[in-house]
Amino acid sequence: MVDALDLTCRAGSILGLLGPNGAGKTTTLRMLYGFIEPDSGTIQFDGRDFRTHRVELKRIIGVCTQEDTLDYDFSVRQNLAIHAS
Repeated sequence: MVDALDLTCRAGSILGLLGPNGAGKTTTLRMLYGFIEPDSGTIQFDGRDFRTHRVELKRIIGVCTQEDTLDYDFSVRQNLAIHAS
């Protein structure tokens, strides 16, 4: 459960989320990259509301999960093309 979270990450900065298991880190990230919808509140990227500009914003958000999702039968270029699409 994520409750009353307010954070800002400015261009060129790095933001880390730390906390114990069950603190809401994964849920927060899933909301930020559009995998799940928040029950309430707003998410903004570059001043634009995520609900209103969802498709456009998801195209510019890069996500790198901790799981290895490379296909070892493909070249580096092919893997990049697949992940970029």
